[in-house]
Amino acid sequence: MKYRKLIVILGFLVIAVAVMIFMFSAQDADASSQTSTGVLVWLMHILYPDYDHIPPVERRALFYRYHNLARKVAHVTEFAMLGTFLYLFLHGVRVRWAALLSWLGGTLYAASDELHQTVVSGRGGMWQDVCIDSGGVVIGILLGVALLGIFHWAFGKRPEMGKP
Repeated sequence: MKYRKLIVILGFLVIAVAVMIFMFSAQDADASSQTSTGVLVWLMHILYPDYDHIPPVERRALFYRYHNLARKVAHVTEFAMLGTFLYLFLHGVRVRWAALLSWLGGTLYAASDELHQTVVSGRGGMWQDVCIDSGGVVIGILLGVALLGIFHWAFGKRPEMGKP
């Protein structure tokens, strides 16, 4: 009974991450670029505390060196979140082959996400991004497996989230 709330929360988190991914994909090219620029500038201030004092030409070069990498890391991160929550949810409701189904579901969602981007102004879908997103799902599943392993190690028993 005590795990039912956790399963509901995990189900909510799966939906919330899927909606978040959809909303980011629904941004037109300008809004998407603005979002990633804001995040990257914030990260640049962490990586280079004197970022504002670097000459503008060098600052621009640094920014563009990391720009594409930051966008791809964002893809991996959001789909890793989806993979983790989806795996934990499916494991919790005792779905057989939870890891495989999580990967398949996450990868299909990644493909639909790239298809969605083809109808958004200034955006385009890329099969390479589906591969990157699918890798993020795998990372998330591995994180979910690790979390369950830690739970098992810490409490000395197998987590039984799906039992009433």
